[in-house]
Amino acid sequence: MLPFMPGRIMGSLPERGDVVIASPPGVKEDYIKRVIGLPGDRLEVRGGIVILNGVPVKRVAKRDVRIPVDINSPCNDFEYPAARTEPVNGKSSCALPVYRETLPNGRSYDTIDTTPESIGDNFGPITVPDKHVFLM
Repeated sequence: MLPFMPGRIMGSLPERGDVVIASPPGVKEDYIKRVIGLPGDRLEVRGGIVILNGVPVKRVAKRDVRIPVDINSPCNDFEYPAARTEPVNGKSSCALPVYRETLPNGRSYDTIDTTPESIGDNFGPITVPDKHVFLM
């Protein structure tokens, strides 16, 4: 969770679905995340499904995306089990399942989901504290 910080560029709490750049204290890298939870929201994740105030976020399967394998996207079995495809014309790709998630305010985005479950697929429940947001 990210607390409100004076001096932010926008100067107010972001809205659900906004994309934000966070720089946590003591970390030398930025995190690009979307705002999922607002102050007072009850949030949990069960089996990879985000549940916001007791209601699962709408999630619809889309066509898999194929990302070329390279040094930046190696498509290893640890991160993406069985996703690496056989080479076509000498090039392998990583076939990843895409889901369209739609938040209660209508904001939507595509996510990549892999199996088996990862450590982040089960979380909470928590209540987002006042003057904080929950990022994913």
